[in-house]
Amino acid sequence: MVSLGAQLASIGVIAIILLIADRYIRLQGVMNYSTPSLESFQMPTKFNRGYRVCGVDMESCPEGTKCGNGICIETDPSPLEEKVPLMVLPARRH
Repeated sequence: MVSLGAQLASIGVIAIILLIADRYIRLQGVMNYSTPSLESFQMPTKFNRGYRVCGVDMESCPEGTKCGNGICIETDPSPLEEKVPLMVLPARRH
């Protein structure tokens, strides 16, 4: 017969293994990118590695961009790229 302490320890180890496996499966989509991001969509900025601040008493935006919410954004942005696609399930009917 196995002692109660050994049974609880084995259940705890199994629970930790399952928790680690769950986190790995859930975060696998985020880890596939060279620069992981928790945002679902990327911002359509002119400069891929950053943005340029604009506004009153600041330098104007370069050609092909305009000031929007305090940063220079493209006037003709490409469609948003979905980085982490979410599963869409049909609505359940009662």
